[in-house]
Amino acid sequence: VALDLGRKRKGNDTAFDHMEQDVECLNEMIGRLLIIARLDTAAASVQMIPVSLTELVAHIVHDADFESQKRDVAVTLNASEQIFVHGNAELLHSAIENVIRNAIRYTAPGTPVEVTLQCQEIKGVSSVSLTVRDCGPGIAKSDLINIFQPFYRVADARDRQSGGTGLGLAIADRVIRIHNGTIH
Repeated sequence: VALDLGRKRKGNDTAFDHMEQDVECLNEMIGRLLIIARLDTAAASVQMIPVSLTELVAHIVHDADFESQKRDVAVTLNASEQIFVHGNAELLHSAIENVIRNAIRYTAPGTPVEVTLQCQEIKGVSSVSLTVRDCGPGIAKSDLINIFQPFYRVADARDRQSGGTGLGLAIADRVIRIHNGTIH
């Protein structure tokens, strides 16, 4: 006895492909929602250790630069010194990678994404500044107050082709706040 429980695919089955993409998107969204819920409820229990932010950002930039070559986008890092922070490397990686990938997604093809990491002292207090600059269309001032809210997407980014679920910047915001920082 033979049972065939699998769906046979035809050579050009776009409905099945769209369904697979939708399921993948839902899985990603559920995972990101769980991350936000954990960050909102367990901020005090996040394990913090000394992290080389310079090495972490260099690794993200290296990977992003390699992956962005198909869009003819170069991702560069300007960091003149080793910077260490007390933090959670996995969470910081996720937040920084999301911001850099957004920059790659929205910058014009053939333009650079520049990442700058520097220490600065403001009123006798040392802080770290990470700047990601791209050549994209920017965000309207009316959208700026909402871009770190879950599921918020700027109107130009709401089509299916742009990908994303509107959760990446919400996660980045929570991660940076857990590390006593700000994101804007």
